Amino acid sequence: MTLDFRRIKSPRTENIDCSGKIVGGRIYWKLYSIENILRIILCSILSIQHPSHEAWWEDVLDKKRKDNANFRKSQHLSLSWKSSRGNHGIYYVDIKDLVEIMRNTQGLLSPVIGDVDGWMTKIEGIRMPRNVVAHMNFPTRDDQRQINSLYKEVIDLLKNLQTKTDIKFIAPL
Repeated sequence: MTLDFRRIKSPRTENIDCSGKIVGGRIYWKLYSIENILRIILCSILSIQHPSHEAWWEDVLDKKRKDNANFRKSQHLSLSWKSSRGNHGIYYVDIKDLVEIMRNTQGLLSPVIGDVDGWMTKIEGIRMPRNVVAHMNFPTRDDQRQINSLYKEVIDLLKNLQTKTDIKFIAPL
């Protein structure tokens, strides 16, 4: 059985459906979890570690990224029939922006999560495979392994932080 319908000379809808179920059922949900766990970790740590606490969001992004997030949010909110992404600006940034937040707050994050450079490198490593999946294409086996590995590591990170710190990890509203 071919997993990637693009490798079939004349694919049928069943082949495309099968590929979609594999990408959605084995890969997409892990990317969803990775990004949202990172959002929870960053917001939870930065809201207590940053000097301005809850206002950390305003301080850590450059104007261009903040404007882009605000634009996305206003566009989304103007479509009242659409489901909500969330109120916090962190729901309106891409994975590359999450890495930038980590870079800009490395001094605040390092005491809590340790090797911030290593985490940024791992997250950057799935950017391209994430974009492949997000644009409805089939990632390579190596890409899938990399996503699976980061998923497990992010889960372990959150579990370790929950047991070894007094920080309450909550989803931003």
